[in-house]
Amino acid sequence: MFSRLGLRFRMAVSYVVISAAAVLVAEAILLSVLAYQVAAANRRGDQADSGQSSAATAQGTVPSSSIAAMDARTFAIAATRISAARPALSAQALLAAVADQGFPFHPSAKGYAQILAAVNGTVVLSESAAYAAGSRLRITGGGSLASAAGMPRWAVRPVVVPRHDGKSGLIGYVCVQAPTAVPASKAALDSFGRWLATSGVVLVLLVPVGALFGLLSTRKLIRRIKRLGEGAVAVADGDLQFRVSARGHDEMGRLEEGFNQMASQLEAAVGAERAAAGAQARRGERARIARELHDSISQDLFSSSLLAGALRKALPAGTQSQSQAHSLERALEGTMREMRALLLELRPVILEDAGLAPALRELCGAYQARLGIRLSADIGDLALLPDTEHVVLRVAQEALANAARHAEAHAISLNVNSSDDYVVIRVCDDGRGFDPARLEERHGMGIELMRERVTELGGTLEVQSVPGNGTEVRACIPLREVQRDPSGHRG
Repeated sequence: MFSRLGLRFRMAVSYVVISAAAVLVAEAILLSVLAYQVAAANRRGDQADSGQSSAATAQGTVPSSSIAAMDARTFAIAATRISAARPALSAQALLAAVADQGFPFHPSAKGYAQILAAVNGTVVLSESAAYAAGSRLRITGGGSLASAAGMPRWAVRPVVVPRHDGKSGLIGYVCVQAPTAVPASKAALDSFGRWLATSGVVLVLLVPVGALFGLLSTRKLIRRIKRLGEGAVAVADGDLQFRVSARGHDEMGRLEEGFNQMASQLEAAVGAERAAAGAQARRGERARIARELHDSISQDLFSSSLLAGALRKALPAGTQSQSQAHSLERALEGTMREMRALLLELRPVILEDAGLAPALRELCGAYQARLGIRLSADIGDLALLPDTEHVVLRVAQEALANAARHAEAHAISLNVNSSDDYVVIRVCDDGRGFDPARLEERHGMGIELMRERVTELGGTLEVQSVPGNGTEVRACIPLREVQRDPSGHRG
């Protein structure tokens, strides 16, 4: 089910999960450090003196016992003066009078918890936030103040006023506690508590923030991936011209360039395959037509020629009927000659198997053997591109077929050679020739087809003929750079 939500959603969720895992790992590491600190603090323990606060000892300040003694003397002196003037005051009233006079605690004890309490523990004057005036302290019989476990003790000193009536002069106590340092374990716990609260907030905010960041950061990437997917579907459906925009040189850019290159190669391969299939189909059709002409029309023409010859011999010599039979026989022989030339033109030549020069020589031999025409061939050492080879072969084949079918030639010459810049094809015959000015009226000569083939490669085609004096067809095709390789290898 999760895989159906799309790559973009899964990547956003992965961002959230990875970030949350990072926070949890950090918390685990911090918890391990905290456990170590608490254990170390517990091993150290409280090493301070019973009458001296650990904070004062650590900070090098005055011990709380000394502060309590100084405060007790200060308040005792003040109480003695008041008692001399007002001897009837009770101990608690005398302590209250001292407090009302505004005698301060010791000035060097800033930050210490200093309390002036009555004998019964009632707080009369206080500089401690924990004990306000009127509250009660629990002072033990030995003159000490109870403190919480693990906290520094209070330094307690009595305030004593000399009495002349023999009664006790104890009117109260001064209690002093040095500033307490926060234990290492408690500090570590407080620090971890703050970090835990912060990390909790981070985890809560991480879900929407991580999801939003994942969606925004993957938007362009997902769009490019979708475009590649659309291209793959289009190519699979036959649209081989589909291309994607290649952006940058990162992995996606290289993937897009690879897709475009693959599509181009596939398009070229399919085009070449279609062209080959079309050429194969045309060759097959030409072969089929040649077979049909040879098996039916050629046989009928041959039979008609035999009948015309027999008729000519059977008719009385010198009669008009014999002359007409003779004309018929000659016409049938000319038709058969033209049919053989047409069959040779339709005959497929396997250029790929033999090469250009052997194919041209084979073609010349076939015309000479089948039609009884003297045919001389001068074919040089040719190293041409495949498309140029094809045009040279077709031009030579078409020119030979025209000379055999229409020129009534007795001798034909074929010359195919190449220079540094051109390959030249010359086909000459000694036939009846024609007027070049009336070339457009001569249908079926195939000259325009030859000219189109040559022009496609940037070449020229010239036809020179004189009535009764033969015809010359000359084609000149420029060579491209790869065809001029001195090593002779075909490009």
